[in-house]
Amino acid sequence: VQMSNENKYWGLADQFESYGNGVLEKMTKSKRKTQQRLIRDRYTGNPLTEKEWIEAVKEAEETDYRKTALKDGLLSWMRERGLLVLLLIIAPIAGLAVASEDRSQNIESATAATVLIKTHLNHGFLEDDDAHGRWEGTGFLINRERGWIVTNAHVAGYGPASLRVRFETDDAFSEAKRLFVDSKHDVAVIQIAPEAIPEGVSTLELDCDYELSRGESVFSIGHPQDQYFTSSLGVLSGEKDFHVDGSFFTTDLVTESGSSGGPVIAERTNKVVGMTTSGFTSSDLGFLTKSS
Repeated sequence: VQMSNENKYWGLADQFESYGNGVLEKMTKSKRKTQQRLIRDRYTGNPLTEKEWIEAVKEAEETDYRKTALKDGLLSWMRERGLLVLLLIIAPIAGLAVASEDRSQNIESATAATVLIKTHLNHGFLEDDDAHGRWEGTGFLINRERGWIVTNAHVAGYGPASLRVRFETDDAFSEAKRLFVDSKHDVAVIQIAPEAIPEGVSTLELDCDYELSRGESVFSIGHPQDQYFTSSLGVLSGEKDFHVDGSFFTTDLVTESGSSGGPVIAERTNKVVGMTTSGFTSSDLGFLTKSS
């Protein structure tokens, strides 16, 4: 049966050549094979009419042309635009490298403006957790000329206390005094002598108009569990209202003992959007006092 079909096929091919006006001979060998395969696939056991042969040849030509054009066109495009393709691959990688470098520089700058605060409470007030004690926290520089540093009120303490601060590059601590304490919002401003601030340290800018964008990339600087001047990367995840006066931002940043008072900076603007204030002991959720 196969030989019979083969004979029928080649007989049809001969028939095609007889009234195809020599079209088949004018084509290349590869095109001829393509056409023959196409015609053979279309064969149903009945002789093709002249119109069907012409349509078959036309379809074969178009099919072969499309394949050739696609292959040649793609190779030509790659040769002519090879550099462009390379650039399209390299550019995003280079962009990531630049972004990573910018992030590192911003973190270094923020770290330089952050201080370690040591508090010695002599006589605790009602707002203090203890009648006396010692603890550590974080703060950050907001005014170089006046030597102003922002921190949490629970870090600075409420009752009579002595405060000492140290920048990362300092070899010794400097004395500080409280200027402002807000127990309702847990915010305090302490002051050191401007000449005690190391050269090259820049202040951090507060973004008091910031509106929450969930998923916003942020980083913080602090001293969690005595890991001094440690940076942490995370996002802002939402808000929590404790019905005091405004709400807190929630975050997945590291929030441990020693983190309180640390600046939380949006990577997009490099401005302080909040201050690390507290966290749940049973989860990684942290709360930030808003810059506003």
